[in-house]
Amino acid sequence: MSLILEGFMGSGKSAVGKCLAERLGIPFIDTDSEIEARQGCSIPEIFKAFAQVVKAFGYTPMFAGTKEQLAKHVDLMDMKDYDIWLLDAGEKTDYPYRYCIRQYAD
Repeated sequence: MSLILEGFMGSGKSAVGKCLAERLGIPFIDTDSEIEARQGCSIPEIFKAFAQVVKAFGYTPMFAGTKEQLAKHVDLMDMKDYDIWLLDAGEKTDYPYRYCIRQYAD
């Protein structure tokens, strides 16, 4: 039996996957951990390398996410050379950091 969980960063795939695997008696594989082990670097380092390639081709690299996703998965000091596309809810934001584009929905 195989189960694949898909979703946005920080949506709980790993937490739910671990619980499901334990209940069903099947192995749990976290793809982020697998990618990091195979590549020998962290997911943020992979994103930075990709952003450098995007920039080399003349485009503007950006990182998109909700404030929770950005806080959990991105070292904003390490990514200060890149623009942030903030995905937000509501008309006002309480995101305390710099961002370039803000997209929100009610």
